[in-house]
Amino acid sequence: MSNQILPPIDYYSNESNWGNYQYITLSQLVDNFMLNYIGDDRLLSNVKRYNVLSHMKRGIQEFNYDSVKEVKVMEVELSDTLLLTLPGDFVSYVRVSVLGNDGLLRTLSKDTRTLIGTAYLQDHLYNILFDENGYPLEANETETFKKYSSLNFSEENERRDFNYTPRFGIETNQNRNGYFTIDKRKGVMSFSSNIGTKVIVLEYISDGLEYNNGDEVQVHKFAEQSLYNYVRYMLLSNKYGVQEYIVNRAKRDYYSELQNTRIRLMEAKGTELLILLKGRGKWLK
Repeated sequence: MSNQILPPIDYYSNESNWGNYQYITLSQLVDNFMLNYIGDDRLLSNVKRYNVLSHMKRGIQEFNYDSVKEVKVMEVELSDTLLLTLPGDFVSYVRVSVLGNDGLLRTLSKDTRTLIGTAYLQDHLYNILFDENGYPLEANETETFKKYSSLNFSEENERRDFNYTPRFGIETNQNRNGYFTIDKRKGVMSFSSNIGTKVIVLEYISDGLEYNNGDEVQVHKFAEQSLYNYVRYMLLSNKYGVQEYIVNRAKRDYYSELQNTRIRLMEAKGTELLILLKGRGKWLK
C-alpha cells in the first residue's frame, strides 16, 4: 500500500501512509527485477529469486552507506549511569546532541583523548582472573564507563550561545557542551558528567535492513534504477561464460546511474544555496 496512489481522504486519515509514496519496498524491487530483467529471451536467465534478493539487500546496504544516507533520529533521556544503548540498526553516528533548556540542540564532541576498553578482574598479584570456562572475568560495565565520564563543567556553559570555548590557547577539541565516548563492540555510548540526566538526541546511519519483512524495508525511489543496475552487474559478473565487454558495460551503466542518484539525493534547493552564498559576504568582527 505504501506505493499506491490513495484517495486523499485515506492518505491524510492514516498516519502510517504519510510520506510513504516517495519510497519503494524491497519486495517490489525484487518483483520488478524478476519481471523486467530475467527471462529466456533476456541476458539473464535461470536466476533464482533468492539470488536477486541477496544482491538487492547488499545493494541497499551500500546505498545507505554512501549515497542515500537517510539519517534516523533517536531521542532518549539519559539515566544517571551516563550510558546510552545504541539502536539495534546502528551503523555510524552523524551527530550527537543534548537538548538544552531553551529547546535547542547543542552538539557534543567525541572524546578522542580516552578509550573505553574492557576492564578485567585481577588478583592481588595483578594476574587476570578467569571463569570455569577459561575466559577472563570482566569488571562491572557500568562502573567501567562511569570512570571515563568524570569531566567537570560549570553550569554557566548552559547559558552560552555557542558551542566551543573562546579561551585562547586551549585544546582545539574543547567543547563546553560535553563529550561522549562510544564502544561499538559493547553497543553503548558514555557521556561526560556535566550532561547529567538530560535528553540526548542521536542522529545515525542505518544499513536500511532493520526490518525482517520485505514490505517494511524501503528505499527512496531516486535510488530504484541504480539498484536494478547494481543487481544486474553483480549477477552478470558472477555468471559463468558471460563475455567481459558485457560485464564492463553493465558496470558502466551502474556507475553512471549511481552518479545521477547522488545528484538527485543531494536535495540542493536554489533558495537555500542563495542564502548560504549571501552569508559569505558578511564581514567577520
